[in-house]
Amino acid sequence: MFDVCGFSYNELFNLAISKPAMAQIKLTEKCEQNCIFCMASCESIKKSRIDMPAENWFKVLLKLKRLGIKKLNFTGGEVFLYNELADVFDFAKGHGFMVSPSSDGLTSIAEFKRYIDEISFSVHGIGEIHDNVVGCKGSFERVEQHIQEAVDLGIKASLNTVLVKKNYDYLEDIYNYFKDSGVAFHSFPIAINSVSGVDCNAEILDLDKKLFLNYLTKLRKMSLERLSCKHGLGVIMQDSPEHYQKAKVPLPDCAGGKYKLVIESDGSVYPCEFFRTQDYYCGNILHDDEIQIWCKGGGFQPFRKLVLEERIPDKCHTCIKKYKCFSGCRAWIQNYRQGGFYNEADLRCELGNAYVGN
Repeated sequence: MFDVCGFSYNELFNLAISKPAMAQIKLTEKCEQNCIFCMASCESIKKSRIDMPAENWFKVLLKLKRLGIKKLNFTGGEVFLYNELADVFDFAKGHGFMVSPSSDGLTSIAEFKRYIDEISFSVHGIGEIHDNVVGCKGSFERVEQHIQEAVDLGIKASLNTVLVKKNYDYLEDIYNYFKDSGVAFHSFPIAINSVSGVDCNAEILDLDKKLFLNYLTKLRKMSLERLSCKHGLGVIMQDSPEHYQKAKVPLPDCAGGKYKLVIESDGSVYPCEFFRTQDYYCGNILHDDEIQIWCKGGGFQPFRKLVLEERIPDKCHTCIKKYKCFSGCRAWIQNYRQGGFYNEADLRCELGNAYVGN
């Protein structure tokens, strides 16, 4: 099945990961909001890190260019609070990168129009619901204004709604409110209590089979062309065997350690936003050799071994989704916060009846 031009699956996988496609770059820790689920809101981090000057980011971008990266996802904190943003965006565009910032939507993007290829806005409810989730009164009015501004400017805009106890019941209302606004995609990931963020257990949804099936039912009522499924959710939702069989080389959906690297505001590199701990540190892109980081970075190796050594549960080996899924998102396994990684399935698989026998 996987003998394509004489290449085995592992050979094709190694070719696919020979260079990353995207870098997620956190330019700043600055933020005007205090989201109840935030993975980057540790006060000790905010106070200890000073924004790197643009000239340092220029050096980083040149290294990313040499790695072969095409797309840059600029994040924060809030990316539009970085003081030298126009200089960084200008440098990125001048070197042929696709520029894709993620924003809380509190700042006008009009002056950055010529740099931005696409943009993602965080919207966590309508009116006061959004304001309560982000801890900033009056923020919804501003983000709605700037979403419309982006659409009017002809910039491809998408929305991201992180689901917690405060906004889950309004999921469909949020989708319908923006359905005709001109945005390209809308995603509704369920919040994860990340090992690299603040402990937000009180706000995390009590995920059980009933709730998860209800969640999937809500999503399946939406236009699939408008729905962006993050963190392995697409594999959970898509059960058609033909969908997986028609892919000549069904490479894993998870980009962490395979097609993407995450760069912190001090230049530290990690494989995934959910794995930004010392155990998954890959080096510092500003000071270390970029080729060595990508090829030898310690934090990337578990994500690659998961595929190359097929360190997945026995049941996963007989599932038609195996080569796209490889036991699912590692942040959605039972022992994620205890350091688990291998031989555990994404807990949403069983909750959503996602297994499809081979």
